[in-house]
Amino acid sequence: MTTKAMKSLLTALAREASKSLRRPAEPAAVMREFCRAMSVRVGHPVQLVFRSFPADIPVSGLRLDCGDHSIIVVEEATVPEAQLVILGHELWHEECGHCGAHDAASPAAARALTDGRSPDAVRRAAEQ
Repeated sequence: MTTKAMKSLLTALAREASKSLRRPAEPAAVMREFCRAMSVRVGHPVQLVFRSFPADIPVSGLRLDCGDHSIIVVEEATVPEAQLVILGHELWHEECGHCGAHDAASPAAARALTDGRSPDAVRRAAEQ
C-alpha cells in the first residue's frame, strides 16, 4: 500500500468517525471511533486495547487477527499523538489483511491480553 493509499484510508476513517464524535473529544474516544469506522469498513469488529509492551521488544503496536474479529494493541505508556500514529499504522495492516512480522511481540501480546483468558489461547490467536 502506498503512502497516498494510507492517507486515503485514514481520511475515510476520520470522516466516518467524525459523524459520531462530540467535540472536543478525548484521544481514546477518537481512536475507538476510528476502530468502529474500520469495523464497518471490513465487516467485523476491530477492538482497541491499550497495554504496556515489555521494554525488551521494539514494538509499540500490534494487530491480532482472531478470525471473526481483530484486536489492535497500542502502547499505553506513550503520548496520545503517538498512539494515534501507532493506531493508524495498525489500521493500515487491518486494511491490507496482514499482521506484520513482529514474531517476538506475539508472546508478549498474549501475556498482556490474558485478563482471565488462557494465555495459550491468546498466544495462538497472536501467532495466526
